[in-house]
Amino acid sequence: MTEKYGNSTEGPELVTSQGFAPSTEKFNLRAAFNKFRSSWHGLSRGTQLKLKLSISFLMFASLFILGKVDLSKSWQAASAADYRLLFLAAIIFLLTNLMPIVGNYWLEQLDLMFHC
Repeated sequence: MTEKYGNSTEGPELVTSQGFAPSTEKFNLRAAFNKFRSSWHGLSRGTQLKLKLSISFLMFASLFILGKVDLSKSWQAASAADYRLLFLAAIIFLLTNLMPIVGNYWLEQLDLMFHC
């Protein structure tokens, strides 16, 4: 790489062997994320739910398609499992997903009670 001095006030500009300067624009991750987030919030709740469900379904299906997981063996293992433990695991899973929602609701209610 050679160094070339241009008319800019920032100082020397590096030029590659091909004779052009590399782009000075950097990819701003925060700006890209904010743009995505603002476009995501512009969607209706139903559309957001449909997108989330379809992405989840595609990722789950990719386990069986790309991972070469035998669905019959998976079903065999699930059907041979103890139903009480499966039920307990499902309850724990649901509670861990619902607790933040319920907790936030009650915190909002308490906040409204004490700040009215």
